[in-house]
Amino acid sequence: MNQVWLCGNCHSLNDATAKRCYKCRTARAEGEVVDRTGAVNAPGARAVAPRDPSLIGSILLGLVAAVAVTALWYWVDIEVGRRYFFLSWFVGATIGLAVILGYLVVVAVAIGLMPTYDEVPSDFPASVLYTFRRASLATQLTLWAVLGVVLAEFGHRLTRNAPPSAAVDSAVRSSA
Repeated sequence: MNQVWLCGNCHSLNDATAKRCYKCRTARAEGEVVDRTGAVNAPGARAVAPRDPSLIGSILLGLVAAVAVTALWYWVDIEVGRRYFFLSWFVGATIGLAVILGYLVVVAVAIGLMPTYDEVPSDFPASVLYTFRRASLATQLTLWAVLGVVLAEFGHRLTRNAPPSAAVDSAVRSSA
C-alpha cells in the first residue's frame, strides 16, 4: 500500500515523498492533517474528498438512459431479425451491419449528451493517472474475457442436445 498524507486545505491525498500538496501547493509541514483516530496507515481524519451531489444524479440518469437505449435497440434488433430471417445471407449481413452501425450512432449521441466533469486537476501526477488507467483496462479485459469464455461454454452446453427450432425446420423444408 502506498503511504500518503492528507492536505488540510483542499483534502487531497498526496504521495508520502511530496513536500507540497499537488493541488493547492500548501507545504506539507503547514497543511498535513494528522490522524487522530490512531488507525494503521490512515492518511487523516477527513480522507474522503467532498463530491458535488448534483453530479451523482446526472451520472445515474445517464447510466439509466444508456441501459434503456441499449435494451430498446436490442429489441429492435430481435424484431428485425425475426422479420427478415428467410431472406438471403447477403440481405441478413447487410441488415446486421446496419443494426451495428445504427447502435454505434445511438451510443455516440448518448455519450455526447452525457454531462462532463473533469475531476483530475491539471497538476495531478500523470504517472499515477496512467497506472490507474492501465490497471482499469487490464481489469476490464480480464472481466469480459472470462465472462465471454464462460458464457460461450454454457451456451454451447445448452444448445448441444437441443432439438432444432421450428423456424429452422421450415426454412430447411422450403429450400429443399
